[in-house]
Amino acid sequence: MPTMTAKDFMNDEAIRFAKLLSALNECTPETQTIVREMAKIISNPEATDDDRTHATDVILEALFPSLMQDFVEFDGECLRMSDKAQQAKSRLEKEEESFSDKLRTLMEKHDMSEKKLAELTGVGQPAISNMLNRRCRPQRRTIARFAEVFGVHPEDLWAIE
Repeated sequence: MPTMTAKDFMNDEAIRFAKLLSALNECTPETQTIVREMAKIISNPEATDDDRTHATDVILEALFPSLMQDFVEFDGECLRMSDKAQQAKSRLEKEEESFSDKLRTLMEKHDMSEKKLAELTGVGQPAISNMLNRRCRPQRRTIARFAEVFGVHPEDLWAIE
């Protein structure tokens, strides 16, 4: 088995960092603000380990919702979040629910199936289904594609406060 060098480690870390940065850049400004708030908790020397853990969970949920969904389902009621983390998670869930409702309404209004929306936007039908069922959060460019198809502003689909 080959040995990992410092250069290999740095390359792996750079790749992980680039993925995180890319995921953050794809988030709405509201979600980016939440991630930054959680990062402050993590770097606060007065924060408890529990606060840091929960802030990390919120960041992961915001950037990679499908990963955290699996963890939450596995961990069940063992997770107890700080008030600030719970509020942030609640805001994200409300945004996601609102987006899903708005997208579903527009699809019904335009008599458009998931398959047809997928064809028009280049977004996979399974991804559209996951967004409608709140199993994943859309990226900014996906929101923009949907908005273009329906002739609305992206903010009409995902409100930016």
